Amino acid sequence: MILTDPLPSQLEFLKVEEVAVLLKIKEKTVREWIGRGELEAYKIGKEWRVRRDHLDEAIEARRVGARLAPPGGLWDPADPDQR
Repeated sequence: MILTDPLPSQLEFLKVEEVAVLLKIKEKTVREWIGRGELEAYKIGKEWRVRRDHLDEAIEARRVGARLAPPGGLWDPADPDQR
C-alpha cells in the first residue's frame, strides 16, 4: 500500500506568525485567508496552525502563469490604437 499523505510524525505545523514571516506579509492577511477558507488551518488551543504542505498548495494555487508578450514588443507600429 502506497501512502500519499505524509504521516502525522512527518507533518510540519506553522504558526500564523511563521507563515507571515515566510511570505513577508502581515499576520492579519494570513488570518483573513484562514477566515475566508483560502488557507486550511487547525485551531489548536487558542492558536491557528497551518500545515506546511497545505501552505505550499495554497501558494501554488495563487500562482499566475506567464503570458506571452504581444507581437511587436512594447510598441507595435502596425497597431492603429498606438499611433
